[in-house]
Amino acid sequence: MTWKEIDIKIYVRSKISLNTDLLQPISLESELIVDFSKSVDLEYLKEIIEALKSTFVYLCKRESIEFKLIQTAYRDEKENKIFGEYIIIDNEKVDEINVNLKKYIIKYEYLKEKFIDLVKKILDGELYIEHIPQSLKETENYNLSHMLLDFTAFESEFNNIYPEDKVRSEQFIEVKKDLLEEIESYEKIKSYTGKRKKYLKNFMRNIEHIENGLGEKIKHAIKDSKKYIDVFFRYYYSRKYNKKEMDDMCERMNKIRNQLAHGNFLLELTKDNIFDFKILECLLYIMRLKNLGLLENQIYCAVCGVMKIKIEEIRDIRRISQGDA
Repeated sequence: MTWKEIDIKIYVRSKISLNTDLLQPISLESELIVDFSKSVDLEYLKEIIEALKSTFVYLCKRESIEFKLIQTAYRDEKENKIFGEYIIIDNEKVDEINVNLKKYIIKYEYLKEKFIDLVKKILDGELYIEHIPQSLKETENYNLSHMLLDFTAFESEFNNIYPEDKVRSEQFIEVKKDLLEEIESYEKIKSYTGKRKKYLKNFMRNIEHIENGLGEKIKHAIKDSKKYIDVFFRYYYSRKYNKKEMDDMCERMNKIRNQLAHGNFLLELTKDNIFDFKILECLLYIMRLKNLGLLENQIYCAVCGVMKIKIEEIRDIRRISQGDA
């Protein structure tokens, strides 16, 4: 990987430690090694460390990721490794006690070389992770902030992965462009000053940012990922995926979004509402993993990992759905 004209190599290895004073003298830890093609300053190093941590946050679907110890090193003229100082980074300690903690992740075996692509997306600011809960326990708590952040995450990812020219017709883009050019060329508005000029800019900005509603965006993303999302529809709703199911889900999501936008925070959520958000979170991972170029089976396994679904159940559903086809 190259970032700001510096080549970076990332390695992971297991480290065995021996301490005969303990009841369990042998311990096994993972060690992450980042090798730079030339010396880097502390700010650059911090940027890379934060990007790596954010990548693990995404892969584990929780913020409670901790780098225990960071040590700098360099090589002298004889290629001897000289260890430098230790670096302390802020880690908000969260005790995770779930025994299946290490299972609920996207494993490296599914990503492989795409791991680097994911780190680059983080560095480029193209991957939204602010919606990811602090702890594994909080992933099941669908409160107002969780729902709002899921909506924000989806809109951000949708706009990154599906640019306007991919989801809007040529006619729509052409009409919008013509309208803006026509307004700008209108002689009378060239004399506008003060508030008139300010209002004009606001109107033009609103036209520039006209886009599909949330429900239409979700519908487009579901249609584009139908072969992946189908089994998750069956898993959560225990019903076969069809156009009506998709339309109903999008309508429910639009309704909640509008209520929250108008300050109605006293929502009565049904079981289907909760499943809608789980589908949305599945869709967030499917959109991004598909964009990275993962294969179909890799995507199923990855989504099952972070969504705490047994892959055997998804395989059974896939067999049933293939029989229905």
